[in-house]
Amino acid sequence: MDLHSLFKAILILYVIRAETSQIVNGLDLQGPIFLHEPPHRVEFSNNSGGLIECSGHGSPPPEVEWTPIPPQQDMVFQLSNGSMMFYPFTAEKYRHEVHATVYRCKLRNLVGTVLSREVHVRGVVNQKYAVQVHDEYVMTGNTAVLKCQVPSYMSEFVMVTAWVQDTGMHLYPNTDIGGKYTVLSNGELYINNAGPNDAYKSYTCRTVNRLTGEIQISTYPGRIIVTEPKGMVQPRINVEKHSMRHVVLNGQTTLPCIAQGHPVPTYRWFKEENEQLLPLQLSERITIVSAGLLKITKARLEDSGKYLCWVNNTAGEETIQVSLTVTAPLTAHLQPQVQTVDVDKDAQFQCIVSGHPVHDVNWLHDGKPILRDNRVEILTDPPRLIIKKVQKEDPGMYQCFVSNEWEQIESTAELQLGDASPELLYWFSEQTLQPGPTVSLKCVATGNPLPQFTWSLDGFPIPDSSRFLVGQYVTIHDDVISHVNISNVKEEDGGEYTCTAQNAIGKVSHSAKVNIYGLPYIREMPKITGISGSDLIVKCPVAGYPIDKIHWERDGQTLPINRRQRAYNNGTLIIEQLQRLEDAGTYTCMAQNKQKQTSRRNVEIQVLVPPKIMPIQAMTNMLREGMRAAISCQILEGDLPVSFRWERNGKPLIGTGNEVVRRLDEYSASLVIEHIASDHSGNYTCIASNVAGTERFTVPLTVNVPPKWILEPKDSSAQAGTDVLLHCQSSGYPKPTITWKKAIGPTPGEYKDFLYEPTVQLFPNGTIFFKKISKESQGHFLCEAKNSIGSGVSKVIFLKVNVPAHFQTKSKQISVAKGKQVHVQCNVQGDNPIDFKWKIQATQQYLDESLDSRYTIRDQVLDDGMVSELGISHTYRQDTGIYICQASNAFGQDEMSIQLIVQEVPEQPKNLRINSQQSRSLQLTWSQPFAGNSPIEEYHIYYKQISDIWQIAEHLTIAGGQTVVNIQQLRPAKAYHIRMSAENKLGASEFSEVVQVTTLEEVPSGPPLTVRAEPKSSTEISVTWDAPERDHWNGILLGYYVGYQMSLTPEDKEVNPTQGFSFKTVEVRTHFGGETVLSNLNKFTQYHVIVQAYTSQGSGPPSKEIAVQTMEDVPSSPPESPQCDVLGSTSIYITWSPPDIDGQNGKIKGYKVYYISVDELYETDPDVVKSTNQYVTIENLRKYTNYTVWVLAYTKVGDGMKTKPFYCRTHEDGHQGDTRVKHENHNILAAA
Repeated sequence: MDLHSLFKAILILYVIRAETSQIVNGLDLQGPIFLHEPPHRVEFSNNSGGLIECSGHGSPPPEVEWTPIPPQQDMVFQLSNGSMMFYPFTAEKYRHEVHATVYRCKLRNLVGTVLSREVHVRGVVNQKYAVQVHDEYVMTGNTAVLKCQVPSYMSEFVMVTAWVQDTGMHLYPNTDIGGKYTVLSNGELYINNAGPNDAYKSYTCRTVNRLTGEIQISTYPGRIIVTEPKGMVQPRINVEKHSMRHVVLNGQTTLPCIAQGHPVPTYRWFKEENEQLLPLQLSERITIVSAGLLKITKARLEDSGKYLCWVNNTAGEETIQVSLTVTAPLTAHLQPQVQTVDVDKDAQFQCIVSGHPVHDVNWLHDGKPILRDNRVEILTDPPRLIIKKVQKEDPGMYQCFVSNEWEQIESTAELQLGDASPELLYWFSEQTLQPGPTVSLKCVATGNPLPQFTWSLDGFPIPDSSRFLVGQYVTIHDDVISHVNISNVKEEDGGEYTCTAQNAIGKVSHSAKVNIYGLPYIREMPKITGISGSDLIVKCPVAGYPIDKIHWERDGQTLPINRRQRAYNNGTLIIEQLQRLEDAGTYTCMAQNKQKQTSRRNVEIQVLVPPKIMPIQAMTNMLREGMRAAISCQILEGDLPVSFRWERNGKPLIGTGNEVVRRLDEYSASLVIEHIASDHSGNYTCIASNVAGTERFTVPLTVNVPPKWILEPKDSSAQAGTDVLLHCQSSGYPKPTITWKKAIGPTPGEYKDFLYEPTVQLFPNGTIFFKKISKESQGHFLCEAKNSIGSGVSKVIFLKVNVPAHFQTKSKQISVAKGKQVHVQCNVQGDNPIDFKWKIQATQQYLDESLDSRYTIRDQVLDDGMVSELGISHTYRQDTGIYICQASNAFGQDEMSIQLIVQEVPEQPKNLRINSQQSRSLQLTWSQPFAGNSPIEEYHIYYKQISDIWQIAEHLTIAGGQTVVNIQQLRPAKAYHIRMSAENKLGASEFSEVVQVTTLEEVPSGPPLTVRAEPKSSTEISVTWDAPERDHWNGILLGYYVGYQMSLTPEDKEVNPTQGFSFKTVEVRTHFGGETVLSNLNKFTQYHVIVQAYTSQGSGPPSKEIAVQTMEDVPSSPPESPQCDVLGSTSIYITWSPPDIDGQNGKIKGYKVYYISVDELYETDPDVVKSTNQYVTIENLRKYTNYTVWVLAYTKVGDGMKTKPFYCRTHEDGHQGDTRVKHENHNILAAA
């Protein structure tokens, strides 16, 4: 395939794509809209599976997608119609990410994308369950409540459809059977006024599973057990103390309030209004069904709020609180549905929302959230979206989503892009090349409507040659791409190429040179036509490269030759303010390169002259109705032929009727109007045209006309408070001036200029507007219309204002102290006579003085109405309520609501409870009492120890909004009495019942007193003490810990610093003190002794340490290291060390040394020698004799333990030297 064929193929492709784009653009495109939008919540059983439908329409038809895409394709399948089907599944195959998630349906086409509301999918695994009815106890005369017990894991899906009595009677929800039985929407059965006969009946409940349709009946019937109370019983609640109810606008609901007590309790309902509890006003909509059941039908939004049911009998009282929420279905409408906005203009959408409550409003563009930025503004009241300076990316689908806790809805609108002038997105660059190759030039533009490209070369059309191919096409993004492809480029193809993109809005162009190496060459130029008086620009079409210079000549002279001519080196010639005689003719362009090689080409310039109209005199304030008018139009210059036409106020005149167009000659024409009238006034334009251009000249023409009535004033009457229009309109020229005047006094005659107040407005057409007219505006009015023509017109009318009976203030509130008198006034305005009536809203009973001697009613006539006063001489609590004052006259009636609040001191606080108690603090809670119709300002809490009197009780004051207080700085293990009162601005209530509470124990805070310790023996110490001071017990003393340890020397403490006391537990004696004997102690040892008291919470501080020493005893250890040294034949030297310190058991008074010869061991007693030292010399012994020796230590108590016997032998006579004899152990000596 040669290059030329390739270019043709590319061009064909461009043409095909362009045609396809035109077909798409030719479609009547419409964004996607939901035909069937999925619901907000979808629930289904695993046994049945589920199906969610989603479909929409648009042009082209939208594709349906779901997001998120379910991960388990074997569990979910999308049908061809867009619906999503969930297969049945077993419990083991339940997947949270599939069966309990939020899906959204998405519609998408060429215009944009929309999302559905959130679809909360819940696949429920069906489980077996049983329904039960438990027997319920009820006291005679009270209301019994039977409940259908369904396991919690299924209660959400199982509904009670009926109760069946054993007699066969069926009881259905939301139905009343003679007031005896009531079944609420939640399935609870209420049996009113239970008596002995009711005990013989049994009841079965029937349920249905709303997901599977399975019907179940309770396994066993339930019955009520009627009991006879003994004595008075305080009301006990059978239902939730705090509950919440939800009902849809115009729906019905029943608020439960059931309690048991004896006598049978009474029920009163209150509603919280502006933080005050007011008695609930019953009506046809709001009724008491039975006992305490409050039924509200045709629910209104203002029914929302807190309801309080007060249950009481002579034994006590109780309260139940129900919060009711009334919702209205949400709707949303996005306006405008479709809007077209030009680029850089602002777009605005308003989301019109209704329903209650509205929690969130969110905006989406093509399925994506819209965020605020410098171009996007999101307003909330009302919800609006403002897009500033719309850009190409802004068109598409917009949605507003409105949601609350129960539902979500959306509305869709489409933004289309309006007209936009072309904008170049891409353009070609200058290039220089040799002859021969292929050149491709490309420009890309966008705009709306889509622009068309034209190409030129040096200001002239692209040469008509098979080597040049021009084409364009449209992309899917609405961008227009245009090409010029030149094959086998030649030197004469060089020059400045220009691409121009143009649509109905504007055009844009780009120029760049394509330089082809070669000799200078000037392409042939067609005849050029210019318009006289305008500028002419001629570009010399020079090819070849490089070019040294280009210049223009005329008649052999190089241009410019005058100041209106400008010639540039690039070959451009500009002639300003063309003149036919001087500028028309033949011009020559010459191009030359540096080698002096040249090229020349002539071009013919022709100058055409457009018409020029001679100015025409204005025709104002010279014509009256009936005259003849003629307007002449003549041209001063211009090429023939010239055509003339006329317009009046921009609309063509064709010369029929009274208007005649006459052609006078080749240069002039006239317009003649016979019998001119007021409707001929206007701006007349003469339009002269020839081949060179068009000239217009406009002449104003007016016709003077005296004033005439268009809408003549008439007498009028109106009701005060309405809007009134008094018409007074006239025609004429000049435009008449309309003035209103009002008569002075009740009769016409003298007038004064009418003063326009803020509520009175004069329209430009003469109509006077009274906004909510009042009696002061009544009277005679004169309307007058004048201009400078004639005497004008005028008319007198009477405006009568009827004032119906009405109240300026529709409601007010009056407070009065209980027992005081009160006067309730209502001031009505209106025309007399006025009739008054008073009634109480709650009972709808009309009041007069005969009804109650405390009532007085007085009426007084005023200039602008009447005043009526209701007096109550002595007010009681039951006088609280809304009083209606009704007034009527011949023109209307009105009523005023006066809320009378009888205020008194609060009732005493009730239900005092101790929430938590500690040793030195406790938390007290109570129920807020009846506040006496005046906010409780303070609570006063008094507390004291039981033994104290109330006059010295401690006192706390807290704010009236609290129902809990922490009482601090109490004494441990003390019994307290607590009482309290409430106070409002009228005074304090009586004291509440007294609550007794004992604080918890603590460890004792003081040590035992008078601790004494005495040694009882060498191993025992006797300890006695008295109890701590009573204020430091902090509870019941359970006993004492007596601690003791040996006195430590500083050296001992360094060796064993952790050595501690040993403790002995001693029970408390009757006198709360204690005594004990510490035994098994070390003898003759100093001990430190402490005593601690303890309670159930632990031990208190110890007493001060006292030191005591055990008594002395005989040493329990023998002297250590006994030795015998032989001094001679008759003397020995005995030494030893003291006994071990632990075995001395006292102060060593001395030592005894026993000795005896072995021969005399069993015959005589040993000899004894005493010594206070640790040595002794024994003399006068027998020579060369074995002696057995013992040593012992003694204290003042007695002798201690002897050493083991040791053996010494004296020397023979004459033996010299010391012989040390070591002691030996012989059995015989050991036995001795």
